[in-house]
Amino acid sequence: MPQVSQTDSITLASPAFISGSAIPARYTCDGQDVSPPLSWSGGPPAEEFALIATDPDARGGEFVHWIVYAILASANSFPEGAIPDGAVEGTNGFSKAGYGGPCPPRGDPPHHYIFNLYGLRTAQGASIPAGATLDQVLNVIRCCIESKGTLVGTYGR
Repeated sequence: MPQVSQTDSITLASPAFISGSAIPARYTCDGQDVSPPLSWSGGPPAEEFALIATDPDARGGEFVHWIVYAILASANSFPEGAIPDGAVEGTNGFSKAGYGGPCPPRGDPPHHYIFNLYGLRTAQGASIPAGATLDQVLNVIRCCIESKGTLVGTYGR
């Protein structure tokens, strides 16, 4: 994932879980598998946001659970199970557009799920195709990332 100056930090949070704690089963393959509600504040003004959620502990390497881009600058939250108007979802590691919740192998130690929200200094979403992969999204937004917020949850089965 791209590195960003800590001085331009966005505060990313969820009313469903505290950063560093367990993600409730509702948001996983063992529950309803709906995306958790998220909200953010702080950081310098952004023209647009992008969200990438990954599992760095996956056996085959970093696994993509959610990509959302073209998030309007006026947005500051995602409701549960939805994305803000105008935003677009990319293709996750399950080969589907949208959210795919935590689903680590049974018996593994709890995995970490990292939600990174990137504030972009210029809007880039229009140049990213619908259903884009992680590489496609990063190739476009990498130039314009000005701030970042991170929320980490854990889940084990």
